[in-house]
Amino acid sequence: MLFIFDMGGVCCNTWTPDAVCNFLKISVDQFKQINHADEKNIYGLLSCGIITAEDYWKTFKERAQKLGISLREFDYDLFPAFFHPQLDMLTIKIINKLKKKHRVVCGTNTIEGHYRNHLERGDYAVFDQTYASNFINAKKPDSMFWQKIIDAEGAYMTDVFFIDDRIENVEAADAMGMTAIQFTDAKTLYRLLKKYF
Repeated sequence: MLFIFDMGGVCCNTWTPDAVCNFLKISVDQFKQINHADEKNIYGLLSCGIITAEDYWKTFKERAQKLGISLREFDYDLFPAFFHPQLDMLTIKIINKLKKKHRVVCGTNTIEGHYRNHLERGDYAVFDQTYASNFINAKKPDSMFWQKIIDAEGAYMTDVFFIDDRIENVEAADAMGMTAIQFTDAKTLYRLLKKYF
């Protein structure tokens, strides 16, 4: 069986833009407004690896100026600077137990800076493989995200178990024929998965 774990919200705490917004001296709503100011969501483009962090921040600054939103001056990628994830050690224990009998991979929507942080910290080392949206050029809940993982792993949809904290991702995976559950907490997940250990 192939187990696909989401990263943020399952294996570690969920990222929020609060720290970046506090640094920029803008609200979270303004952050979202800037990201969606045009027909294209630039954060979405960044998480699919379509644009670089440099392109993202250049466009972000241009959009903020057009919207009349003043930003604190900066000249570096803020995402890795303000991203300090904490692993959920019980979830990591579950993954290590599953790996004794099954293949366990990470399927994560992420961006360049956050991916680098996790990589440098060794957070992905617990997995047999990591499939990051910014490298496979697709993100959940787009079916292409899972299809690329399934193809790379040579697995059948019916033999895949997917764990994610976001209901829209769980529902999309379930619609494709995978067994999918919404993560609430590690203790509940342990009870649900211990029969596979």
